[in-house]
Amino acid sequence: MRLERWGLLAALMLACVGCAGNGTGLRPQTAADERAKGAEVHTELGQRYMQNGDLKGAMEKLQKALQFDPKYVPAHTVIAVLYEQINDPANAEIHYRKAVELICS
Repeated sequence: MRLERWGLLAALMLACVGCAGNGTGLRPQTAADERAKGAEVHTELGQRYMQNGDLKGAMEKLQKALQFDPKYVPAHTVIAVLYEQINDPANAEIHYRKAVELICS
């Protein structure tokens, strides 16, 4: 699959994830919920840093997101897009493939 298609896949996955949630507005109750929330927050920050041109800051936040939850698909897709932006297609492909693997498992 060409990198452009991976980028489209990443955008679609992020759009779908943005619609998810329990809608309660309550604080997470379990350690897994806390990890997921940490990954979500750092992924969103990383995406905003990227939009503002702070690619180093974006990378730090996205790596932190993956430390919180290595199975968080949006973090893999956003960091893959970042790797594309810094002209590192090999790492971009690794993270796109990981995102697809996690979705399909």
